[in-house]
Amino acid sequence: MKARIRCLIAAFALLAAVLPVVGQVELSTYEQLLASLPVSDLVRTLSALEAGLSQPGFPATQVESLLRVLIATPGPDSDKDDIVILLVRYIEAGYSVTGLLSAEQDLINAMAEGLPVDGVVLEALKGIAQHRSATVIEQAIDQRLSLLCGVRDLLFEKNIFSTPESQGSTAAGALPESRFNALLTNIADTISDFLEGGGSPFDSDLLYEQVEDRLTKLSEGVSPSIPGSDVALVLERFGPDDLKRVALAAVS
Repeated sequence: MKARIRCLIAAFALLAAVLPVVGQVELSTYEQLLASLPVSDLVRTLSALEAGLSQPGFPATQVESLLRVLIATPGPDSDKDDIVILLVRYIEAGYSVTGLLSAEQDLINAMAEGLPVDGVVLEALKGIAQHRSATVIEQAIDQRLSLLCGVRDLLFEKNIFSTPESQGSTAAGALPESRFNALLTNIADTISDFLEGGGSPFDSDLLYEQVEDRLTKLSEGVSPSIPGSDVALVLERFGPDDLKRVALAAVS
């Protein structure tokens, strides 16, 4: 009997030790962290996080850690805001945040590498609005980030690279960062749309045609978003096999 009582006492002591750890994150902790981030809608963000804290199993400490990493990671304010917005929309939509945290960390890592992640977040937000499953949304984030990395590396391989906006360059493949990112995102988005629409990486000629068509249309009109010279640079250095290689890496 005494042994049983000792076991019960030990169990209660262990429970008492664990409970403060589980509940130690308070809304004020998030509020302090968000003060160091470029959050566009603080009230809505805090409201969502408060709702999250009231949910059983909400990964409060992991969310806190993610916010701390986001603060410490260099990157554009707009991208940081987008990453917070995605977290907020996830909570509001009733999705489990646990699976998103890994995808959010991948977004932060990509941002730290200088990759433009705003388009990836936008597609994830569209997925939420369309009531897609969390698994589908998180897989799409992973694939789109993989494509951004793959296309960036392909551009580098073809000696097409970015330079700071204020730094002029006469090198044939040197593009201001905004123009480089425009090529990067539109090529990656075209491949992603192709794959999500059921296209096969092995149908590389069709994939190349779709990339060519998108870039050409963006270079035409009264206010083209991509200079025709940049499109010509890509089309003369890229081939169908190059795009197939990037697409295969994204789905493998």
